[in-house]
Amino acid sequence: MIPPRIVPWRNFAELEELKGWFYPNSKDTINGKRHRAVQRVQSYQLKGSQYLPHVVDSTAQITCAVLLDEKETSLGAHRDSIPIRLSYVMALIRFVNGLLDPTQQSQFAIPLHTLAAKIELPSWFVDLRHWGTHERDLPGLEMLRWAANEALSWLYDHYWNDEELEDEEDDSDGDGNGYGYERNDKLERYMDSLAKTLDKWKRLKSEFLEYKWVWESEQDSLITSSNFSGDDLVNYDSRRGKGALEASSEIIIRENLRQWQELWKLSIYHNAVIEKFFNNYDQVLLKVLILNLNNFDWKLIEWVARNYKTQQNDDHATTMLKKKFHVWEELRKRLLDVIIENLNNKNIKNKWQNWEKVIDENASYLILYLCQSMLAKFETEKVSGSSWRNKKRKKQLESTMEIEAKLKEYVDNLSSRFNDGEINVYDLTPAEKGDVPIKVEISPVLKVDTNDILGDLKSLKQRMSSGGVVNKTQNGEGKETSPMKNWSRVQNWEPKPFGVL
Repeated sequence: MIPPRIVPWRNFAELEELKGWFYPNSKDTINGKRHRAVQRVQSYQLKGSQYLPHVVDSTAQITCAVLLDEKETSLGAHRDSIPIRLSYVMALIRFVNGLLDPTQQSQFAIPLHTLAAKIELPSWFVDLRHWGTHERDLPGLEMLRWAANEALSWLYDHYWNDEELEDEEDDSDGDGNGYGYERNDKLERYMDSLAKTLDKWKRLKSEFLEYKWVWESEQDSLITSSNFSGDDLVNYDSRRGKGALEASSEIIIRENLRQWQELWKLSIYHNAVIEKFFNNYDQVLLKVLILNLNNFDWKLIEWVARNYKTQQNDDHATTMLKKKFHVWEELRKRLLDVIIENLNNKNIKNKWQNWEKVIDENASYLILYLCQSMLAKFETEKVSGSSWRNKKRKKQLESTMEIEAKLKEYVDNLSSRFNDGEINVYDLTPAEKGDVPIKVEISPVLKVDTNDILGDLKSLKQRMSSGGVVNKTQNGEGKETSPMKNWSRVQNWEPKPFGVL
């Protein structure tokens, strides 16, 4: 049982009112409400600072720094004002220290990054704290504004909007035990976080394009204090150098990547992430997610292949894939080729079982094109690869050859089943597919083989019924002359496999 504790507010409604002042909806009274929220927290401190939770006090301090910045900016003050930067830095340092210090309960000091991970606090807050505390220059004003906004968002998600603060009577919704409401609420909050992460990426797209080295690198290392070397840092707004600019941009990009990774960790929502991505399709974002989300490549192909098969098999279906890419050529250039270009051969080898399952369960012309492209990608790697590495890693070379052999087998099998006729079917609209009966032609090789087999069976039947003698009429048709069976011994007969002449 959790023991009761003393709080400075009278009831839950008063705390909800304070929450509405800190995070108002109306833009007209937003500043006035935030001022009232800061004053309310200051009055709480008069009752005893030990009764005021750190998260409430920290929300007020960061909001106070934001209000000071807005006031100085409206008065025409220099945008790189030192007092404003100091106010932001102190509020953020106290925010981090107040969260992490109570969790430091071990006999030996635990790294702050580890403590931050336990409470789901982004690690770059720890680096920013180190920068503001120990480094020679203060962080740039633009970065501090962004960090303050992220801190307020984190406080809202983890305290002010925490479901534990809500009344328990909400549990009566759903299936009677509250479980249905809980599942719906979790999905709603997940989709809300996904939308915010996507919107943030859209705002940062120019940063992602300018600093590709941050997200194109295969290393998935955390940001360390080495990014904030005092010899390299300069004022963000002075534009006298690129050290602080690059460091702040790297932090922002890595934080957005971390948010995508956190969302992708919940495997039950993978389809939700992919559908959200397709609704806001962007080739740059496609590259970012393929290179930074584990298993995103084959999960994406699996989703695309299923949509493609549904579109082909159902005459009246209009899938999300079809809505985004109307014809095959557009689908190939804008999606498939981009995916294949960014596939990592090493990841394909390590996850080959997953890829093989996708290929087996979703056979189609799209999968045939994928297998052909993957095979060409392996062939290119073999030609361009250095010989000493191939000799040193014989096991890897052997596994590569096995995968190439399986891909060739898949290409041969799928080529006999699917051809360009499927492309024509995909390009039609559901209305056109309903009006015109579409027949995909059988591969020419398969058609010839089938006719040969049927012709041989017919000829054998005639020979068996006529004793091996078939007379030709004027129109070229065969006519039986005798029902007698005339068997004769063949000299020097040797057995041969079936089908060999």
